[in-house]
Amino acid sequence: MYVDKPSSITIKASQYETVLKGTKASANIKIVSLGEVLDVQGVFTYPELETTTTITKTKAKSGLFVFGQVPLNTNNISVELGLAYQFKNTLMLMGGVQYNDFTKSADLKVGIGVKIF
Repeated sequence: MYVDKPSSITIKASQYETVLKGTKASANIKIVSLGEVLDVQGVFTYPELETTTTITKTKAKSGLFVFGQVPLNTNNISVELGLAYQFKNTLMLMGGVQYNDFTKSADLKVGIGVKIF
């Protein structure tokens, strides 16, 4: 207990105040001493870190594609024109018309594609 006026039963002590600083926290410290430490009191202040995380999710969309194909060899000409529909990046349905140079007629073609990785 601290008093304003000394009396016959009081003792004289020294009080020191300091700030103890760490890498991520600090403390206001009070030290009471007669030459040896009688009391140490302090409050550590550790700031809370506020973290905001943004997560962006993309949804797979379906889409219709137009495609054309020509052969790389020059023995015959078989040009193809078609459509492909992709279902949410998982399945693809294709259909097209190809000119067959050997039979001199058009062939109808269908296909399916499945995502493997």
